[in-house]
Amino acid sequence: MRRATVLLFVVAVPALADHKPLDVTLRMSGPTLAAAGSEVTYTLSLTALFPGYAYAVTDYLPPGTHFIRAGSPPWNCLESRGNVICGNEQLQNGFGSIDVTLLVPDNPQIIVNRAHVDSVSVADPTPENNDDSVTTTIYDSAACAARTIQSISPPPHATIAGPHVTFQWSPLSSALGYEFYAAEGSNTPTLLALTTDAQIVHDFTPGEVQWYVQALLPDCPPVATAPQFVLVQPQLPRARAARH
Repeated sequence: MRRATVLLFVVAVPALADHKPLDVTLRMSGPTLAAAGSEVTYTLSLTALFPGYAYAVTDYLPPGTHFIRAGSPPWNCLESRGNVICGNEQLQNGFGSIDVTLLVPDNPQIIVNRAHVDSVSVADPTPENNDDSVTTTIYDSAACAARTIQSISPPPHATIAGPHVTFQWSPLSSALGYEFYAAEGSNTPTLLALTTDAQIVHDFTPGEVQWYVQALLPDCPPVATAPQFVLVQPQLPRARAARH
């Protein structure tokens, strides 16, 4: 009688901790400025280094705000006592995001939105990256609309002997600084400089230059001058001294 030969293959399956940690990270993004009484949306983003586990997210809504909506599949969210609580059965691909929309207070103030994630299936070895927050300044739209700046020099469509061109604008007492944007020819203006002064000197090659300035404010959206155009001409050579 022939004996049957049985081959056994033993495959070693490493523990999860041998190749990927079970850490989950929470990051929040949202507006730093918002008009009083407007709707704003914060996005809570999760990254799990080992996918396939369940997580619970809590958004601690700022006082004075009103919950509008939150969540999308596979997240189930509900609002309770000023907090938004979201959960899922499994974060399959290791990534996920939750949008939380709020109605902010109708008077100027600063609010802080905070969120936290808990790992439901297994213990999280690094809980220090499970929290994040966004600070939003609520501004009065009417008050901010009154803050304006105007270009002063060069006049619109002026012809300037280059390459050095001095640009000047009306200052704003509350401005943190000014962004200077410019472009040559048909290009789109780009940020060329940041200054705290109400003027700047910049060099350009001969041709048409488009420019504007944007004032950065601590409690309002940035305000800008209207775009202006100037023509830069080559510097004329100095006349030679007359011979005696």
